[in-house]
Amino acid sequence: MLLGDDALERVCENERPGPVVDYRSTKTAVEVKAVKHGQFEQLRATYTKKIEDDVVLPVSGLRKTWFVMPDATAATGERSAYNGTLSLQKLEIRLGPLLLELERQGIDDALTAPRQLQWQIAALLHGGSCSTFESSEIGPGILLAGYLAGHSRPLNIDRAVRDRIQNWLDTNSSNMVASLYEEAGVRCGVLVIPQTIDGFSLTRSLTEDFKDLRIVPAEPLSLPNGVDTVITVAGDHAIQFTPPNRWTRIELHHDI
Repeated sequence: MLLGDDALERVCENERPGPVVDYRSTKTAVEVKAVKHGQFEQLRATYTKKIEDDVVLPVSGLRKTWFVMPDATAATGERSAYNGTLSLQKLEIRLGPLLLELERQGIDDALTAPRQLQWQIAALLHGGSCSTFESSEIGPGILLAGYLAGHSRPLNIDRAVRDRIQNWLDTNSSNMVASLYEEAGVRCGVLVIPQTIDGFSLTRSLTEDFKDLRIVPAEPLSLPNGVDTVITVAGDHAIQFTPPNRWTRIELHHDI
């Protein structure tokens, strides 16, 4: 245990008005936050709602079922050739006429379309995948089959891990700070990296690229006022930073 405090207890969220820490002892206060990318969460929620209503979007005049998987890389905060969040609303409105043109030309995969048509479809899907799907059970239209995403991992632990943690602290730590406000003892923020595509990069950096626990960033974090130490949990690895420049890593072992 990085904190070395076995006396921590869960805190009732109704203990007081306003934000409250998750755990507390006489020595330590701990606030846990799941690290999320707002654009990706919004896209995922919209996508889930859309396929709950109807997994196949009907398009008048289409004769085939088109298997469509947009690319959500940009929404996860990763490097992408496309800027901004993928718009399912634009996709639903604008993709149909382009697919009708593909069918008119006898094309079954957008990758083999004439360049201008290929670019128009790629702009809507942020790259993605778009081809016909043979099925006797699904009617003609746009089959929303999920989404793709890629990630890149710098081969430098400061860029791959330290900078990503710092970015979250700079942009999303206000609720954490509010929960730790006026707490006594060591005020600890815990960041939990999701085990989904928006968390792959940092997790794999720690568990694959820099799995030697002796490897830590050279640069310190800049912690927000009111936070004394930060622990980041990614997969079965955890890394802690305590000012002025102390990094610590452990591998987590889960009881079966």
